[in-house]
Amino acid sequence: MPRRIKNRREVIIPIGPSIAYIPLNQGYFALIDSMDARRSNVYQWNARKSKNYIRVLRSTRCRATGENWSITLADELLGKIKGMVIDHINGNTFDNRRCNLRHATQSQNMQNRKPQKNKSGHVGVYETKEGNWRVDIQGKYIGTRKTFEDAVFFRLEKEKELFGQFAPAARK
Repeated sequence: MPRRIKNRREVIIPIGPSIAYIPLNQGYFALIDSMDARRSNVYQWNARKSKNYIRVLRSTRCRATGENWSITLADELLGKIKGMVIDHINGNTFDNRRCNLRHATQSQNMQNRKPQKNKSGHVGVYETKEGNWRVDIQGKYIGTRKTFEDAVFFRLEKEKELFGQFAPAARK
């Protein structure tokens, strides 16, 4: 008895002249540019949770070897370059519009990650026993400031200096 193959294509819904979205599993959806809609509609895209984030990807299988692998929507749209990853500029992995994607090294991509919470409320700024404010970037001591506001400003300026366009978008 022949196996019945059901059509698994998702419907892409335009939400403006230049943006569309792809419904995913678990109630999620991904934003894409309208010009990429036809190309993306060929596959079934899924949201899959990793340790700290959710990725938008599709699974595929090599007919010759039977090997399975996954391709992210961002890689499908921009193309994969050896030694590079795709960085979502605003940190939202569901936003796959071309204006939000760029090729980056793994190190550059890690510089653009979301800030972690600490007692001061600002990543890399800590109060010392003397009442001053210590500033660290990536675990390295940068300096000390008398006030919290000066320490935060100092850290933001150093991030821009050190990371350039890859300084965390949430803190620019």
